[in-house]
Amino acid sequence: MDNENIEELNENDESTFILTDEEGNEYPFSLLDFVDYNDDMYVVLAPADSDPESDDDLELVVMQVVMTDEGPTFEMFEDDELAEAVLDKFISSLDESEQ
Repeated sequence: MDNENIEELNENDESTFILTDEEGNEYPFSLLDFVDYNDDMYVVLAPADSDPESDDDLELVVMQVVMTDEGPTFEMFEDDELAEAVLDKFISSLDESEQ
């Protein structure tokens, strides 16, 4: 993915995205971070109404960032092992930034 497009998304004031399920229900998600993994870009999202400081488990969503003619889009994928690897890298980056 082109780094200019990632920078443009990061600079955008809007960090909440609406995800729509198969039944047309819309859910707001907050962008937590971009993760570069195996030469592909992924995004980690959390429900917009979630509290990261809460003791409840935070449900994270990992989506692949794909470039289209209209710009970057987020796409779901079915590979649980890949999602786990991306989340592990995301968590590692959080741990490094806290040190």
